[in-house]
Amino acid sequence: GWQVDACIGGEEALALTQSQMNGDRFPYNTLLVEGQLPGIEGWQTAIRLQQLRADATDPIMMMVSAQGLDTLTKRKQDAQFAPIGFVVKPLTASMLQQAVAGARAEPCGAAHTPLMPHLKRRPLTGLRLLLVEDNLINQQVAQELLNAEGAVVTIAENGRLGVDAVANARIPFDAVLMDLQMPVMDGLQATRAIRTELGEISLPIIAMTANAMDADRNACLAAGMNDHIGKPFDLAQLVSMLLRQTGRDQQHQSPRPPVHAVRGPSTILDIDRALERINGNRDLYARILQSFLTDIADVSEQLRRLLDTHQVAHASRLLHTLKGTSATVGAAQLAAVLASAESALNATDGAIEVEHLLADVEAALPQARGAIEEMLQHLVQADEAITSNMALPHPDDKQHLLESLQKLTFLLESSNMDALTVHAGLKRTGEDLSTEQWHQLDQAIAVLDFAQAQQHCRKMITTLEAQLH
Repeated sequence: GWQVDACIGGEEALALTQSQMNGDRFPYNTLLVEGQLPGIEGWQTAIRLQQLRADATDPIMMMVSAQGLDTLTKRKQDAQFAPIGFVVKPLTASMLQQAVAGARAEPCGAAHTPLMPHLKRRPLTGLRLLLVEDNLINQQVAQELLNAEGAVVTIAENGRLGVDAVANARIPFDAVLMDLQMPVMDGLQATRAIRTELGEISLPIIAMTANAMDADRNACLAAGMNDHIGKPFDLAQLVSMLLRQTGRDQQHQSPRPPVHAVRGPSTILDIDRALERINGNRDLYARILQSFLTDIADVSEQLRRLLDTHQVAHASRLLHTLKGTSATVGAAQLAAVLASAESALNATDGAIEVEHLLADVEAALPQARGAIEEMLQHLVQADEAITSNMALPHPDDKQHLLESLQKLTFLLESSNMDALTVHAGLKRTGEDLSTEQWHQLDQAIAVLDFAQAQQHCRKMITTLEAQLH
């Protein structure tokens, strides 16, 4: 629903903006500027665009980068210019929506006209959250679920980066979600640094940990944390906690959508509970299952190598991380086995019986792996059934094949899991597509490497277009 003008580079952006000026009135209320541009580079483009603004209305200026936040945040020391926020590629529609909506909700006292008045207000709309978490699956789950509730989430991969993020935030965070066990600086140390070094006494900090012992809760409170939630977290509980800790009125909290159960052939995965935790988001569940498969692919070898070289702390941390992600995906049996191994390892006096410690883990891993692979296949088949009426190309019809590949490319670019259904449809009708490019596309889709899959799709599209013309 947004009206958008797009430009290739800085010169074109400046020329277009000047041509659209109505006297001193700036023509846009949101500017998204890529950090690396041909000609005038992105940061200078943003400065010069800002200089064109002569009226009292501040446009939202967001910097875009594929290099991560570190590169751009270093530029914030430039006294001429400070963007209101950053977004990192690859972008999705929801990411852009949340970033801009959050920027417009900044606590500056100015009244902004809503950019998207037709959207239903969600309970965490505009809430700025810092997630300090080193596990990629946990990052993905928390960010997507909190974004869906309206929050704008920034991620820091360890406690030290979390402290730096709080210190360098142009607009303060409303709350911090802090994992406890992290490399470089753990959650307790980071909280103490935020409280003492930065003097942030009132900033709500919520501990997120798989440990739920009284001693752990007491340690969190002693370090200066405000509250504690277990992992994997319950979304409704976390939203309620955030609303309470930030003083938000809960009367606007949206009801949770119904969870549509996915019945698979396996009893090893607690599918219903896993889906309930992530608000019934089947696409997200499929992605975290695939990521988890990658995580556990060589875990036995990793553990054996760490234990053989007496790296007990690292082995314990690996078990702890996998225990949490196992619970997130619903692999309760595997989570219990990993928890027992972690406890046994932490209780050792240095005499580690490697074979005994790994026996249960190595027995549980293949069962979990098989159940997850079955569930992924079941999810794809369920999506195929839902979209069974979709027109599929005939393998000899190159124009239809081209259109299907273009659709697949669009879905891949949007990180849309419907790409799996379109790809499966192409496989069913494209038995003669036995080229190396098609094989490479299959492999990329199989591991959800959407960026690589896009490249293969574009090559195939180029070949087909040449044949058709």
